[in-house]
Amino acid sequence: MSESGKSGKFTEELLGSTKKKYRRSSRVHRVLLRKKNRMEKIREKEIGSKIGTA
Repeated sequence: MSESGKSGKFTEELLGSTKKKYRRSSRVHRVLLRKKNRMEKIREKEIGSKIGTA
């Protein structure tokens, strides 16, 4: 668990440094984040409906 967290933090730092160099990549990253957030919201809705029925 802790190892995965460290790797996630490391990738975030890498993305932060690359964003300054490549604005296009940051735009792509934003799109990916938007898609990720959308998927999480859909998952939350599914979990909420399951809890509501159960």
